Amino acid sequence: MNKVIQFDNQRVATNPSDWYWREDVARIERECIFQKNWQLFARLSQFQKTGDYIADTVAGLPVIVVKGEDGELRAFHNVCRHRAGILSGEGQGNCARLRCIYHGWTYDLEGELVNAPQVMKEDGFDISKFGLMPIRVEAWNGLVFVHFDMQCESLQDWLGDIVEIMSHFPSLDEDFNFTQENSINFAANWKAYGDNSCEGYHLPLIHRDMASDIDARHTKIEAREGGYINFDVTYRDGSQGCWIYKYPNFMLACEKNYINVQSTDPVTATTSRIRDYFWFAPECSEDEIKEDLIASNLVTEEDKNICANVQRNLETGVYKSGELSSSQEHGTRYFQELIRNDIQNKLG
Repeated sequence: MNKVIQFDNQRVATNPSDWYWREDVARIERECIFQKNWQLFARLSQFQKTGDYIADTVAGLPVIVVKGEDGELRAFHNVCRHRAGILSGEGQGNCARLRCIYHGWTYDLEGELVNAPQVMKEDGFDISKFGLMPIRVEAWNGLVFVHFDMQCESLQDWLGDIVEIMSHFPSLDEDFNFTQENSINFAANWKAYGDNSCEGYHLPLIHRDMASDIDARHTKIEAREGGYINFDVTYRDGSQGCWIYKYPNFMLACEKNYINVQSTDPVTATTSRIRDYFWFAPECSEDEIKEDLIASNLVTEEDKNICANVQRNLETGVYKSGELSSSQEHGTRYFQELIRNDIQNKLG
């Protein structure tokens, strides 16, 4: 297990407020953060048959993942090699071939161009040079991730300690039943949600119901090497929970009856989307599931609302920077440090 990061008591300023709304910062983050880390894309169980595909965006980049005839998943930029048309609009379906909706250029499920209407008859056209641009794709614990660098580290290496931590919890789809999926847009920069998700300082005021159930004396929040914040949560009824925030934007919440998975990625410089998935223990009744979903969805709604409030104030220009608590915000300090490490040189 990676060691806990011990921070000194030095006063640390927050990252600049304009990093939360500037378009140039958003473009640099896409290049230096989102294209250099694994990104949650879908559930593995959504790819049952040959030709099953999902088309979606990741940090604004169009991606399509499809199950090939050999049973393997393949991912590509959802960009035709002709004139940048799309192979499919966002959503899921099944196909025998991937076909551009603009001029009909057609690719097999391995991404090779097999038909370019009329163009194939032209002298000098080499069909072998126009395959789809591949993206790396791997699955872990019922979840499908993509990475824009084909030479990147493996998904399990990127997850690091999280693989071992999650081995002590039920497996998604195997031990727990998939129950609900949400796609939630909200009016805040993705980093505002990350700042919020990496600390428990806000719980008593923003999540009053949840905070009243937690035994704060026996709950521990640690920033750990490997780019993640670990929350060991003890509830007043004696049950345990484990929350994990893995930089830059992947979250897990393991509770007594369910596991919640979230990922937050930018839509624009000032708006974001949450991918939100739930798996429940098979012995849970419908009433128990309903009660837990209401409680968990309330927490997400409360987080969305406070982040949107913060975002509005960040954009006014009145607030330039603040100061992080040396006792309460180790996780947010680590998160913001990782942001600086990734983008500061590009920003100059």
